Amino acid sequence: MKKKNIFKSFYFDQRAAVAIIAVIVFPVLLGMLGLGIEVGMWYNTKRMMQNAADAAAIGGAIELSKFSTVSTITTRATSDAARNGFTANGSISTVIVNLPPASGPNTSNSSAVEVILTQVQPIYLSALFLHVGPTISVRSVAAGPSVPPPCILMTQNSATMSATNSQITATGCGIAVNGTTSPNITAYSGGTISASYIYTQTATSISGGTITATNGIKTGISVNDQYSGVTIPSYSGCAYTSMSVSGTTTLNPGVYCSGLTINSGANVTMNPGVYTFDQGVFTISGNANVTANGAVLIFTSSTGNNYSYIDISGMTSGGSLTVNSIISGTMNGIAIFGDYNSTHTMTVGSIAPTINGVFYLAGHHPSAGTFNGCMQMVANGMNPTSGSVVINLTQNSTCQYYNAAVSGTGVTLAE
Repeated sequence: MKKKNIFKSFYFDQRAAVAIIAVIVFPVLLGMLGLGIEVGMWYNTKRMMQNAADAAAIGGAIELSKFSTVSTITTRATSDAARNGFTANGSISTVIVNLPPASGPNTSNSSAVEVILTQVQPIYLSALFLHVGPTISVRSVAAGPSVPPPCILMTQNSATMSATNSQITATGCGIAVNGTTSPNITAYSGGTISASYIYTQTATSISGGTITATNGIKTGISVNDQYSGVTIPSYSGCAYTSMSVSGTTTLNPGVYCSGLTINSGANVTMNPGVYTFDQGVFTISGNANVTANGAVLIFTSSTGNNYSYIDISGMTSGGSLTVNSIISGTMNGIAIFGDYNSTHTMTVGSIAPTINGVFYLAGHHPSAGTFNGCMQMVANGMNPTSGSVVINLTQNSTCQYYNAAVSGTGVTLAE
């Protein structure tokens, strides 16, 4: 009978019941409180990540508007995300840059940059309910104007462009003139200037001629010449002097003195590297075919006189010149470089050369010629009074090797 009373009294004894309930419930309440706090932290993190993604997309789109390489665009976007509080850290947090965007309404917009940030969130008290923190993902898309690179670029303050009884044509690309004279682009009688778009630091003028820009003319645009500080690599002596080539031949980088002659019928391959032409003329005649891959052709003079240049005016049907720019060193992206003190670098006839890279003529005023390829001509001015200067832009894999840094082109968030 006594045992029954003991069990009965224990069963109905309510002393310390609250403490027992508290022990059971408190961890649950604590976990819910922690979850609520951490959810708030996650929302705050998402806002921060969205701001970082927006900044990264705008930074990437600015680089894209400068026609920078994919690597440069990705680096700029990643850096801008970090400056706004988001840093990639292996599988915990990632930065993905897509050109063009991989999803959304801008997948076919070549001027758009998509940035996706993801981050696995840490868990604290919410670990009572979660095994792993949630992954937050944000996305942003920014875009600039849909225009191709300027393939005719006049960068110096003294630069002007004019056409008199002649034509200047940038097919599939643009013209940019940075001269401070107003106007710095003029079409005189019989002159025609046409391009996909025209950027001018000051203004354009029509005085008996025509100016056509399919995508419009923008004034007050500053054009940066990223190659302005490039100097000719040091050289000495002569590896080859007054060289003449016939038949099938392979040439190597080096210093070519007093000219180089490629005779009709020759098939010449120029190995990658730097070719320095010290005085004299590099002549290609008849139906000769010359191909330079990963090379830069430099035309200069060790004495300051008789500057070298290339003459392909004697090239006939079946002949060709193709130069694919060097892809390393200080001249990365440059295919042909004319000495700053020279006034002439190339004479072109009826056969158009193909140049993939920058044709750098900072001290020159090109007067005539048709050029094909993914090319950008940088010069001090262009003022033909007869004939024509025509550049036909062809987008290809070598386009990444020249970057005309155009600023102020109106990048905005698109998504």
